[in-house]
Amino acid sequence: MYIVRRLGIKRNISYILFLCLMIAVFLYSSPKRKHFIPRHFDISCTQNGNNSKTAANFNVPIDLVYLWVNGSDPKFILELKRQKALENHGKYNSSLRCRRQSDAGEHYHVIVVYPVLHSTKSLSGNENIEFIFNVTEQDMVYSVIVPKQSNEDNDIMSTLTIIEGRSYISLCGYITKEFLTEEGKILDNMYIVTVKPRDASMQAFKPIIQITKMLGEEDSISTDDIQVGSTTQVLVYGKLNNNSHFFDKTLKNLKGYGLEIDPAVLVWSTDSLVIKGLPRANRFAENDQLKFSLRSVEKYASWIQHIYIVTNDQTPNWLNTSNHKISVVNTEKIFPNKEDLPTFSSPAIESHMHRIPGLSETFIFMCDDYFFGQPITLRDFYTEEEGLLIHWGNRVNLCNPWCPHTSLGNGICDRACDNTKCMWDHGDCGIITPARMKRKYPNGLFSGSLYHTMGMFNRCSQQATDTVYYHEPRHSPLFVNRHIALDLENAFHEDFKKSSAFHFRSQFNVQYSMAYLLYVSSAREVMTTESIFDEMDTDKSGTVSVEEEMEFLNDKGISKASVTFLIDSTLQCSDSNTRKTGEKQQITKSRFTQCPGVKDFISWTGIWKPKYKHTIKSDENLHFIMITNHIGKSRTKLSKLSADPRKFNAINDDMDHGKRESVVAQELLQNFYEKLFPTRSQYELRGP
Repeated sequence: MYIVRRLGIKRNISYILFLCLMIAVFLYSSPKRKHFIPRHFDISCTQNGNNSKTAANFNVPIDLVYLWVNGSDPKFILELKRQKALENHGKYNSSLRCRRQSDAGEHYHVIVVYPVLHSTKSLSGNENIEFIFNVTEQDMVYSVIVPKQSNEDNDIMSTLTIIEGRSYISLCGYITKEFLTEEGKILDNMYIVTVKPRDASMQAFKPIIQITKMLGEEDSISTDDIQVGSTTQVLVYGKLNNNSHFFDKTLKNLKGYGLEIDPAVLVWSTDSLVIKGLPRANRFAENDQLKFSLRSVEKYASWIQHIYIVTNDQTPNWLNTSNHKISVVNTEKIFPNKEDLPTFSSPAIESHMHRIPGLSETFIFMCDDYFFGQPITLRDFYTEEEGLLIHWGNRVNLCNPWCPHTSLGNGICDRACDNTKCMWDHGDCGIITPARMKRKYPNGLFSGSLYHTMGMFNRCSQQATDTVYYHEPRHSPLFVNRHIALDLENAFHEDFKKSSAFHFRSQFNVQYSMAYLLYVSSAREVMTTESIFDEMDTDKSGTVSVEEEMEFLNDKGISKASVTFLIDSTLQCSDSNTRKTGEKQQITKSRFTQCPGVKDFISWTGIWKPKYKHTIKSDENLHFIMITNHIGKSRTKLSKLSADPRKFNAINDDMDHGKRESVVAQELLQNFYEKLFPTRSQYELRGP
């Protein structure tokens, strides 16, 4: 019995100790602190050795920069899928098999190739090809290959094909008669000629053969006819050249032989092209949020000088591009390394937005899902008294309870941080291999990029202790100065270079808003003797007392021995240029700055000050919600936001667009915006 009781006591003690440990872990990892505790960033850590010598100017005029992509644009989707297929070329290099579709009616199966084929020499000897032509559709140009209709397993193109160093993505489509479909692209100078049953003989095709001889190589005819029920059809195509009018006129004469002639329509869909590993549809979904965001800008921030919309070579179909206050900027204009393009990584694009030609020195960056809900002024971002106003969100969760924030990338291998969730201690425990970089991050790419950015700053920070915590950036507009952006890029040149090279979002991307705000709040510069005196002179009398010196030095954390040395030095230099006021002995600025002891002290000690003036602010003017397929919750969130819009608002699309509930959620979102901003802005085209 005694042994049993002893075992019971031990078991209870173990349980209590375990419970205490879990409580301690919870208190350590939960986001209790309201603000980030800034640390000192060592400016000498700059990776390329350059730093801007020009002081940041936050005065007007102020421009606005948006980042916008439209995931319903076929060109964008084809670029997206082509780039993703390139990451695993081996999966998509088998021959593409396009065959007749039983549910498509009368048609010719074809292969759609994007982008337009630069050269067809390598395909010219392929006996499976009837002819190749190009199609221009809005701002997209692509090629169409018409194969032999009798051969379904034609070896022509793969899903991903490399020709002369260029990559092409291919998918199946078909050409049919205009009246048989309500979708598709009507093809110029292309017709489907049908032989009626009573004339279904080769005699009826002699005129077509004669036309082909007359037009020569400039035009094409599909000699591989297809049987559709009791009729026979051929596809006739005339290239757009000097003979095109002759082609049209001659083709119409075929009607005299009792043949039916119908305009040809090309039908294809990006949905038929299945590429694994693509980002979720909500990442690029088009909910017209940019349109309503611009309406909020016109209503509440009309003082904005110019608006730039950065896109992947896209333009919203409703945008009034003739408006002198708005410009569409392709990513090619801002990326120094063109090999990084095309990119579908918003963090990569954000890191280059300060390169927009003609952009104001200071600008506001907004995602298209942000909008203003109240009048906005410059003082909502910056004041002369407080500097840049910084809003931090929740504290970043620990990647591991035993891996403090400051252990990531601090130059020491911490085994608790050497795992997937903690980004392998930012490389402190060895090189992060390409295989590791390709692994799916368990906590989401956004969280991974936060840890990656934290590791960057830990590498170059001082006074790093376990009591320092990082916080997430708020989902709100970012007030950016181009000189600071350049300094940030120079400080982490290699990190930004690697981040820019990711074509898709990665946990190894630099989280730009976090990096920018961390840099502003932690970057330091060495104080000169003049700036030290000015800060010591708190009463602005033009002289500094011993008491003012001591207060300044104690605030900077200077050792007692160094404090004594500096005070003794200033007293020795004060002689004829000092005056006594009671017990206080003071020294003038000219005498202080010329004092040899002061100069020695500054060179030995190095007193630092924040490089950029800033103030951490509360977030009562911010409102962020996420819309999901849960209709009830989404409706409640939108109702609350509609009743109390803040200065800065953001609605994030977290819907599953593959489910029908998303259609209802999108309607809710559209109705919310229409109610809040019913009037068209000057940035929209005037439609019916």
